[in-house]
Amino acid sequence: MNCLDCHPHTTPAVAVCGRCGAGLCAEHLVESEDHLTFTAVINREVQVSPSVRHLRCSRCAAAERAQAMRKAA
Repeated sequence: MNCLDCHPHTTPAVAVCGRCGAGLCAEHLVESEDHLTFTAVINREVQVSPSVRHLRCSRCAAAERAQAMRKAA
């Protein structure tokens, strides 16, 4: 599989976007951390450690940031 964002060049993909499934090279990969949680006794939300990888293409990462900003407002 080749990187979708490098098209028409044939750069091998090193990861896949977790949202849209596009193949991504190391240059176009957006990696961040995601903190999983679970609900403990008395509905208390607790973070699970360690954090997990969150792999996205630049387009999906930008859309998720915009969505988060809209929710925060």
